[in-house]
Amino acid sequence: MSKVVSGMEQGMSLQLRGQLGFNSGCGMARCGYSRCGASKIFGGIYQRTKTLEGWRIVRKRYHRPTNPQTVPQQAWRAVFAAGVSGYQALTSDQKKALNIEARKYRQSGLTLFLRRYLQSNR
Repeated sequence: MSKVVSGMEQGMSLQLRGQLGFNSGCGMARCGYSRCGASKIFGGIYQRTKTLEGWRIVRKRYHRPTNPQTVPQQAWRAVFAAGVSGYQALTSDQKKALNIEARKYRQSGLTLFLRRYLQSNR
């Protein structure tokens, strides 16, 4: 179910994207609170859709995402958790070197480490 938004609610949704301090958080909180402190009145999942009259902003009803917890999903989460603990076991000098190397790829040292770790443990 969708509801066409207008007025103040439209201002708190996608229309002001990039014009406020945070370019991706204004009015898009799933439970009703965003970085800008919007109340539950403006909370929800906003989506820009094309209609016959042009572009409209609609607010979707919130639905709880599913978490099937399948065996492959749990196995991948275990590998990911082992990668995070492997990064935490590094010394501060190793982390600094990884951060310097990661700047070339516009990443942090953690994401570079995890990318390499997950690729080697597929």
